[in-house]
Formats: sequence, C-alpha cells, structure tokens
Amino acid sequence: MYTALRLQKKLKRELKRGEATITVVDPNSYMTYQPFLPEAAAGNVSPRHVVAPLRRVLNRCSV
Repeated sequence: MYTALRLQKKLKRELKRGEATITVVDPNSYMTYQPFLPEAAAGNVSPRHVVAPLRRVLNRCSV
C-alpha cells in the first residue's frame, strides 16, 4: 500500500494523462495495521480502525 501511495505521488501527471497505470495485486482488498491488533483485541480500539480498504486509500490505482 505504501509503495502504491508513493507511486501515485511520483506519477501524478502521468496518471492524469493516462500515460501510466498502477495495479496492486493482493489477495486481500484491505491492509491491516499490525501494531493496532492487540488494542483491537482488548477492545480499546474499534476493529474498523485497524483495517484500511485499499480501493478507498489508493484512488488512482486499480486493485
């Protein structure tokens, strides 16, 4: 996810012109923030704050 985010920033003009595409291949359509898993299990953090949907975060990429 972080690599695709960085590519989106670096290739901003090329993506707008349609000269480049970024494709993310992952069996899961979300990213889990591993450091927050114990807090989610303990009930201190809501489970929805532990996962980030890739399609929403990577709006200029195809997932």
